[in-house]
Amino acid sequence: MPLTATGPDGHNLDATDCPDDIWAEIYRRRPRVELHCRSCGAPMHAKVSSAGSRFFAHDSLDPTCPSLGETPEHRELKRRIAQALRGLSCHALLEAIPSTGDHGGWRADVLGVSPNGRRVAFEVQLAPMTVDEGIERTARYERDGIPCVWLSPRQAHWIGSLPSCHLTEDDGQLVIYRGLGRLDASGANRWIASGPVTFEKLALGMLSDRITTASQVGLLETVGERVIYTPNATLLVATRDVELLAEAQTAEARRQAEQARRREEEVRRQAEHATNLTALYQRQERVLQHAIDDAAVTLEPGCIWLGIPPTAWDGALPVKRMLARGSDKTRGGAAIWATDPSGDRRLWAVVCPITSKTTPSLGWSWKRRGVRVYTETRKEAERLAAALEWHPDDLLARTSEAALAASS
Repeated sequence: MPLTATGPDGHNLDATDCPDDIWAEIYRRRPRVELHCRSCGAPMHAKVSSAGSRFFAHDSLDPTCPSLGETPEHRELKRRIAQALRGLSCHALLEAIPSTGDHGGWRADVLGVSPNGRRVAFEVQLAPMTVDEGIERTARYERDGIPCVWLSPRQAHWIGSLPSCHLTEDDGQLVIYRGLGRLDASGANRWIASGPVTFEKLALGMLSDRITTASQVGLLETVGERVIYTPNATLLVATRDVELLAEAQTAEARRQAEQARRREEEVRRQAEHATNLTALYQRQERVLQHAIDDAAVTLEPGCIWLGIPPTAWDGALPVKRMLARGSDKTRGGAAIWATDPSGDRRLWAVVCPITSKTTPSLGWSWKRRGVRVYTETRKEAERLAAALEWHPDDLLARTSEAALAASS
């Protein structure tokens, strides 16, 4: 039983917004005024329910008419919704059909139209409906740029899966209890179920574009004593919150990208460090053989010690770098020690110390104590001399065959 009909002059009549004088001209008039169903074209007549609500009824019901099956409860909710919209200074078109230029395929229970022309469809759904049916019907409205909100006074299974709300009455006022979302105040960048609001607040937000839809992988909410989980949830949320969430997600994506870049940089740095360290150890081992030869010629037998802590050299050749391994005291360079006739041990030579770890004060200390510094190439000697504030000729560059081969 629709709330609208086509009058004798071809204009639409709305039983919820019909002035008393016009209603008097069509209600129980003889001869009857010609009224027709806007959906199926069948003859209709004006009626008033036992509760005093006005509506239209078919003279004989057409089983193909879209209005078939509308209950008094359905009709009353449409009337209340239209009344609320008009109280917001918006137009409320009941049982609205597509306009010129629309793709069509829909018939809105109540189509709200804001003063600036924004349209929002409010669908009262009491009959069973699957989620897939709701998605398909919502898409028809979206195709014409019309947001759609599905409303039910029952805890319908599709609430939370569509842009939808549980609509009920509280102290004579329509109130929304489910279907709304807000940002989690804990900063988790997710939507959680919001508390109840009046229908007017929801409608005004939708018609002013301050409320929109948002999707989430899942939503957990408590309804009375029940805990309901909705996968692939759709919520009605504040448009500004959507913008804030997008900004937060962008910031989080940037933070994660920066962390990934830093991890990659650290991996690259560690790999480069490992490569440089391997090259250093290989260079130290090559140059160490030259330094040992010099020590064997310069120092008395049995006076040569290697590494930190010092270990007496047994004369075996070639000398492994690990045997002469240094420490921070030699800035990573291999260490050769000598003992004098009194038995005192002194640092005699450092082989290929790490240039970045050497300082002028260390250079002054080594020079004062007569410590030799060995490098493999002249270029390396120049870098190390600059760090120690020595002259390059003060360092002993012992170029190995391997270094010569690499530079040729």
